[in-house]
Amino acid sequence: MRKVLVFSLFLFALAFCYAQQPQEEKKTARVVLYKQGLGYVEKYVNVEGDASIELIFDEKDIPDVLNSLVVVDLGGGVVTNIGYESKTPREKLLSEVLGGRDVAGLVGILTLFKGAQAVFQTAGAEIQGRIAGVEEYQKNKEQKSWRVTVMRDNGNIETFDIFDITSFKLSDELLQKDLQKYLKLYSEVFRKEQKKIVINTKGQGKRQVFIAYTLELPVWKTTHRFVLRGNKALCQSWAVVDNTTMEEWKDVNMTLVCGVPVTFQYDIYSPLFTLRQKISPTQSVAAPVEKPEEPYVSEEEGRVGAPGAPMAQKEDTMALRKKAWGDKENEDSEKSFALKEPAPGARAALAMEKLASSVQSAIATATVGDYFIYNIAHKVSVGSKSSAMIPIVNKDMTSRKVAYWKYGSGLVSPYQAVEITNETGLVLDAGPVTLFEEGNYLGNAMMNRLQKGEKTLLLYALDQSLKVSDEWGKETTSAYLAVARDGYMVIKRWRIGQMKFKIENTADEERLLILDYPKASGWDVLNDKSTYTEKDNYLRFEIKAAAKKTTEFELKLRRDDSQTFYLYNLSDKDIIFFFNERWINDKQKEQLMEIVKIRSQMYTTQQQMSQTQQQIRDIFDDQTRLRENIKTLTGDGVAEREMRNSYVTKFKEQETKLAQLREQLSGLQAKLNELSAKLSDYISRIVFENTLEK
Repeated sequence: MRKVLVFSLFLFALAFCYAQQPQEEKKTARVVLYKQGLGYVEKYVNVEGDASIELIFDEKDIPDVLNSLVVVDLGGGVVTNIGYESKTPREKLLSEVLGGRDVAGLVGILTLFKGAQAVFQTAGAEIQGRIAGVEEYQKNKEQKSWRVTVMRDNGNIETFDIFDITSFKLSDELLQKDLQKYLKLYSEVFRKEQKKIVINTKGQGKRQVFIAYTLELPVWKTTHRFVLRGNKALCQSWAVVDNTTMEEWKDVNMTLVCGVPVTFQYDIYSPLFTLRQKISPTQSVAAPVEKPEEPYVSEEEGRVGAPGAPMAQKEDTMALRKKAWGDKENEDSEKSFALKEPAPGARAALAMEKLASSVQSAIATATVGDYFIYNIAHKVSVGSKSSAMIPIVNKDMTSRKVAYWKYGSGLVSPYQAVEITNETGLVLDAGPVTLFEEGNYLGNAMMNRLQKGEKTLLLYALDQSLKVSDEWGKETTSAYLAVARDGYMVIKRWRIGQMKFKIENTADEERLLILDYPKASGWDVLNDKSTYTEKDNYLRFEIKAAAKKTTEFELKLRRDDSQTFYLYNLSDKDIIFFFNERWINDKQKEQLMEIVKIRSQMYTTQQQMSQTQQQIRDIFDDQTRLRENIKTLTGDGVAEREMRNSYVTKFKEQETKLAQLREQLSGLQAKLNELSAKLSDYISRIVFENTLEK
């Protein structure tokens, strides 16, 4: 919302800073066109005394006008109100007239107003009475008609043919007005495209009323011509404007604005209706009479602005007036401030103060963002529903002809191009370009917005005398740093890549080729920095292609890669490889080999633990078998007793063996824990950093 206010204040301040001399009545004095499909219009209207000013707009423009309309009575008068035709849907308006019933011809009207007093003029006489009804009847064999029945004031019933009626009028003025309103609403269907706004002012004598508003207008466009002459190019730029309004712009001051204001459509024109709940009255028993309590103060009555609450005081605008006119001390000067030389922005401040007195409202000033403005020096005329081309630039600038090729474009031949430098002192807006040289047409190009002093390339044709090819060379790697720390070893390497270009020039003269190569994330350029520039996301090289030769150009790129090793998992082969690659020295090799040695001891211990655990599992399995066998020996014979004793003896021997194995396993586990702690501590103390030869 703040941005919208800022933009509105910009329009208003712009209006008063460029206020013109009195114009003829309702003549458009100034038009400002924007790139967002918006137009700003100023008018000056001469009035005398109390006056009404009528403005006609297309219905689609009414919301924008109502949202932005500024009216200032410059002669001390006030704007009493601004009226406009409602956009209440016709169905709703019709529903409020004649009960929403449809009227279809004279028969329908007479039927609708059955019972109403009316006066009929017929070919023979005047008939006055109440309409009793209309009925169809067979007038003759070939024709049907309608018979009107009327009760006269004396009670007599009289009938006559409907085609005998030459005119009729309802006696009740209210009903007659409803009928007129009904027919008027239907007639507005034929002119729904146009709406009227009426500005009512009150004042004395002859004076001027300033009117400004915004409305939807086509985006103004820019088209450029460049005439090449050696190392110079004549730039001629035109603005294309379209007047789609119903009014002619004759001898107006025109301003073209390049900027990005916040604009949107907000329909303040259409009335809004809401659905409300319908509640039927209910019958209930009357409540007993009680003694009233103390008065209840509702929440609404306690709010600021409720009945009885003091009104907020209006902010005094005198400080704004004093600031605008540069008067900081003498309050008496307020009476004669119009005679002083205005301070910067004073006219806008004064206009804002007049605005406040004219429409009884207050606004705040704000700072405007970046805009570039073309103020057309001469008067401009554009007819209604017409378009025009307006010259905005006609100056020389520095230029040079080059060839242009972009990597990844898929083209073999580069473009013919001209590099221009914007030395016009103006911002050149984006648009199509047509190029000429020595009276010949060269081609068309598209130009982005060009700031003051900025350079750009205009590509207008393919250069068939040049051919560009590219080839990605074999990548090489080179380790430059080995670092061991925190249980890891990191090897940092350079990846070197080479992009080779060949430029074949079949022309008889040397050509200058501008080559753009996209910047790759993580890659550094090894070429001399003086040989290229950076443009947007591209590296730009300038290469001289000798005549009748093939010129080679090499782009060298480098990126930083790394490989990480977990010291705990190193094998002796890995360590030997590191040593052979000269990443580590003899001492560091021995340090790393100690890791392999300790881990080998841990492996041996783990194998012994596995064997011991297997022996324990075997004994458990055999004891299970012995228990099952003992359960089957239930007899009391000598053989069974001997076998049972044999099983029990073996079971006891196994229990002794199990105790020994468990003790052995516990010892191995303690040894493994000791080796693991030793290895972790040893690895944590391995720290080195080796700078490697390139």
